[in-house]
Amino acid sequence: MTEVYKNFINGKWCDSVSGKTFENINPADNEDIVGIFQKSCKEDVDAAFDAAFEAQKKWRLIPAPRRGEIMFNVARLMEERKEGFARQMTREMGKVLKETRGDITGRDRHGILRRRRGQEDVRGNSTF
Repeated sequence: MTEVYKNFINGKWCDSVSGKTFENINPADNEDIVGIFQKSCKEDVDAAFDAAFEAQKKWRLIPAPRRGEIMFNVARLMEERKEGFARQMTREMGKVLKETRGDITGRDRHGILRRRRGQEDVRGNSTF
C-alpha cells in the first residue's frame, strides 16, 4: 500500500485545505510510487507561516544555550539518519545514490567538500 503523506502544520499532520493529492513517482522506475502527497494551496502555506510565526515567539524565549542543545540534537539525528535520507532522495529524484549522499554530506560527486558562502578557501580567498 502506498503511503499518504500529510502536511505538518502547527504540530499536527493534516490534509491540504484543497483536498487534493498527487502521486510522486520514482523517475528511474515508473512503477514505483514513492508516495501520495498533499497538493497544498495558498491557505496551507498561510497556515504554516502563521504557525511558524507564532512558534517563533515562544522559541525566542528559550535561552540560547538550550536552543543550541536542541539544534545540536537535531543535527545529530540527521547525521544518524543520513543514509536513509539519501536512499529516499534517490528514489524520489532518480539520482545516483553516491551523488545523493554527496548532496547530504556537503560533498560533490568527486568527494570534494563544498565551501560555504563567506568562508575562505585553503589559500585564504573569500568564496563570495
